[in-house]
Amino acid sequence: MYRTSSRQAGDGSRSCQAPTLKEEHMSNKRIYRITLPEDQDAEIFVSFMREQYFPAVDTSPTRVGAVTDLVLLQRLEDNPDGAHEFLWHVEWSGLPGGRDPYVSDEEVSRRYQSFGASVEYLGYYIEYDEEEV
Repeated sequence: MYRTSSRQAGDGSRSCQAPTLKEEHMSNKRIYRITLPEDQDAEIFVSFMREQYFPAVDTSPTRVGAVTDLVLLQRLEDNPDGAHEFLWHVEWSGLPGGRDPYVSDEEVSRRYQSFGASVEYLGYYIEYDEEEV
């Protein structure tokens, strides 16, 4: 996510500048939207992701980086379809862009596919903490 910061110059004026990627800041997120079909049980899907899929994601380092964290967010607004919509944050430590998460366990991959979820890649985001903006 990009935020702008307001910095005070030596003459007392304030300027607003877009943040830049610092060399030491190499943590970023690939964000996906997962939509589960209405006939699937969202609670079972969440349990599967947490207990089987996430542990099976390859986190070994590559020449360009590694997956360092996985977060699944479930939409719970007053939208009746909300319980079947998720955001998946894949934190990547390495070169910008990264790669899609990879699961080599065929049984886990087959089980994931059996949910019939549609996955949409939303983009690549850099996370800035308070000290960086």
